[in-house]
Amino acid sequence: MTEMEKWKSDLAGLFQEAAQEQKTTDAKLSVTKSEVSVFYSTVVRPALEEVRDELLLYSRQATVTVSSGMASFVVIHKGVQELDYSVMVRTTPGNAYPYPSKQFTNPSDGKTYRSEGVFRSGSQDYTVKDITKEDIIRNILLEYGRSLRDRVRRR
Repeated sequence: MTEMEKWKSDLAGLFQEAAQEQKTTDAKLSVTKSEVSVFYSTVVRPALEEVRDELLLYSRQATVTVSSGMASFVVIHKGVQELDYSVMVRTTPGNAYPYPSKQFTNPSDGKTYRSEGVFRSGSQDYTVKDITKEDIIRNILLEYGRSLRDRVRRR
């Protein structure tokens, strides 16, 4: 093989290697997306629905919305939104990292903000396989308590 032919072979090898890496990445991402779907249907939805059902005892209306990319939980009492909470997941090929998010309006400037949090203290390398229904319920109660306390302080 001449020098001229070698670089052409090297170039072809680069494209073959990239195509193989893309196939591997796509396969890992497919598995990860499947894990996220299972997480939303078997962990997140049941947690949100359980809290929603319990809030009915306190005259609160809560809406649960779950899609392939997020789960939303909105609590309303006497026409006032008390909580806008979401469970989101950042995905990479091979890993899916869940995190809670809360949207709120600042009464002083009227602007809407979104804050992201964590489900656990300490190391944040947990994935959807590690977070339980209890972790989600505990975090909802934490954020809901903060929202209620903030509303009382603003009055």
